[in-house]
Amino acid sequence: MTNIVITKDFGTGKANAQAKAELTEIIINALAQVFGDENVAMVRTGGSTQVNEIGVKIGTITDIDGYEYDFCATINPTIKGFKEKVTKRYTVEAFDFETVKQSYIDDVTAKAAEKEAKANTKAEKIAKDKAIREAKKKANAEASATEKAE
Repeated sequence: MTNIVITKDFGTGKANAQAKAELTEIIINALAQVFGDENVAMVRTGGSTQVNEIGVKIGTITDIDGYEYDFCATINPTIKGFKEKVTKRYTVEAFDFETVKQSYIDDVTAKAAEKEAKANTKAEKIAKDKAIREAKKKANAEASATEKAE
């Protein structure tokens, strides 16, 4: 971990730029180990507003017609502010790692519980529908047996 000290000559802007450059280098090196140097590079993307990002070719993908394309992703590390920033138009809250980490855990847990509840509801409906079909089948068999007996 890095410990940065803000001074008169080394402010948050320079600290953020340095941290982003170091983080970008770390990410590029890690991706190059997995996907190869030839498949990882800085790229320029975007429409009217171009941005520099890390590009990685993670493989190839073949469409339904049999054409093969590069399968790629981009990554753009963002340095988060440690203090609340207030401008005329908006306020950006300070980034609290523990709070956003817990928020992610809560979100994943809620989604898993929702998925489980839907699966249980579906299983109950399937069982209920199966019981109804079995009951109808049994009733029809009894009705047929009664008709044959008459």
